[in-house]
Formats: sequence, structure tokens, C-alpha cells
Amino acid sequence: MGRTFLFYSFLLICVCIGIAVEIIGVKTGFLFGNYSYGIVLGPKIQSVPILIGINWFIII
Repeated sequence: MGRTFLFYSFLLICVCIGIAVEIIGVKTGFLFGNYSYGIVLGPKIQSVPILIGINWFIII
């Protein structure tokens, strides 16, 4: 496996886990308290903008 494959695999895992954690947070308020996202951040998956998943990758 090349480095490119590993990089994109890591990116996909970070984005998916980040979005999953945010979905749990938005739907239940369990992890971070009650919050929601507005329309400014673009397309959403279960009320969580895809951009937030990318942000999790950048932070990690």
C-alpha cells in the first residue's frame, strides 16, 4: 500500500468518525450539550455539515 492510499484512508476514517460524533451530539445533546448548525456551512448529513467532518480531520 502506498502513502497516498494510507493518507486517504486516514482522511475518510477521521471524517466519518467526526461526523458520527457530531450526529450523536446534535441529536442527543449528550457529548457537548444542546446545539445545532445553521445553513451557512453547506450540505448536511443528519443535520451535521460535511465541512465539520473535514474540520475534525484538520484538527486531528
